[in-house]
Amino acid sequence: MNYNEIEKYLKGVGIITKKEWIIIVGIVIAALLGILGYNFYNAQGKTNYEVKITQNTNVIRLLPLNQDYEEKISDGDAYNVVQIKDGKVSVTEANCANQICVRSQAISQPGETIACLPHKLLIEIVQEGNE
Repeated sequence: MNYNEIEKYLKGVGIITKKEWIIIVGIVIAALLGILGYNFYNAQGKTNYEVKITQNTNVIRLLPLNQDYEEKISDGDAYNVVQIKDGKVSVTEANCANQICVRSQAISQPGETIACLPHKLLIEIVQEGNE
């Protein structure tokens, strides 16, 4: 079935005309461009995000989200390995009993957090300058 046959069928049914097809295609293209623009804008904004690491209510690190980094953060026998990779932060290893921090999804947007309550460790994404 080619386009003309489809158009004749739809015109016969009275559903859609060629002009309406053009409008629909235009709306879909505009929507796709909007989504791509939004994603591009968000990707550019990530350079202004920082990772704030707090332990026992003290800020111990403030790191840029756009630079890969890994560190083993220790407090006595307790430790967590924090990794920044590809604009996301995660806890890759810890010696806490429940391992909730390790199983937490990687974070990348302001307001998102990872917490290790047994080790009193909090990792959060903040806007640069909003500590």
